[in-house]
Amino acid sequence: MPIFADISEDTLCISPESIEKLITKKTKAIMPVHIAGQPADMDRIMELAAKYNLKVIEDAAQAWSAKWRDKGVGVIGDIGEFSFQASKNLNAGEGGVLLTDNAELAEAARSYTNCGRGKGKGWYEHYILAGNYRMTEFQAALLIVQLDRFEGLEEKRRENAEYLDEKLSQIDGIKTLKTDSRVTKRPYHIYIFKYLEDKFCGIPRELFLKALEAEGIPCRPGYPFPLYENPLFQKKGKGPGFCPLSCPYYGNEIDFSGASCPVTERISKREAVWLRQEMLLGTKEDMDDIVGAIKKIKENAEGLRV
Repeated sequence: MPIFADISEDTLCISPESIEKLITKKTKAIMPVHIAGQPADMDRIMELAAKYNLKVIEDAAQAWSAKWRDKGVGVIGDIGEFSFQASKNLNAGEGGVLLTDNAELAEAARSYTNCGRGKGKGWYEHYILAGNYRMTEFQAALLIVQLDRFEGLEEKRRENAEYLDEKLSQIDGIKTLKTDSRVTKRPYHIYIFKYLEDKFCGIPRELFLKALEAEGIPCRPGYPFPLYENPLFQKKGKGPGFCPLSCPYYGNEIDFSGASCPVTERISKREAVWLRQEMLLGTKEDMDDIVGAIKKIKENAEGLRV
């Protein structure tokens, strides 16, 4: 049963303070998400894990190559995972990897992804109910050849992201995210900034996004609402037949209507603006176009209210 913790205002990563308030005797693990390439506060999270005897599962899907205190994310907790889905900085269309230094967990993961087979056992021997989630060799080959140019592209993204930080932070009503001083490598999977509508004559974010698109700047609001507002977690959700959270594996139906993460709700529904990672591979002139478009919208905000 997942329990939803809120995020930190400055980084949009899971808040250690919110985590600790939610820990009970039933808590088994903490799952930090390194959002958009920004590592979560792994010092505090590992401290909480040690204090309450919890496992840590790092969701590093958006953070290939990110480092916390010079240590790669995904290997700090008990398990880490990365995604190679089409939008990622390193991608093969679909697929991913799971990392762990626990032999028992590693073997369980191999079995679950390989039709339930056992290590060193016969090819037709199945020990658990599982599926075929094996990534193909063709996808692996695509990933390997990308590694030769990855560092150069990563540096380009970083330079342009830092340039945007400098320029956008000068616009009243645009808040850039902070990078924790303990983050020694931030790969910028997505460039996210916060839009404050009260500084733009009360124009809602949706209208700001439309205006930005009209200026030729591709953008999106990102996740439209907190995860717990998905139909999967709603009793009255209109799903394809049944909700896994009310099936026998989970016992009685679970009601998530009381879940509340106010920072997540405000940022996801009103403030977050996403620029895709490929935009950060453009020129300085391209970055200036982004800044110029936002300035133009602000200068004409009063007229956009009509």
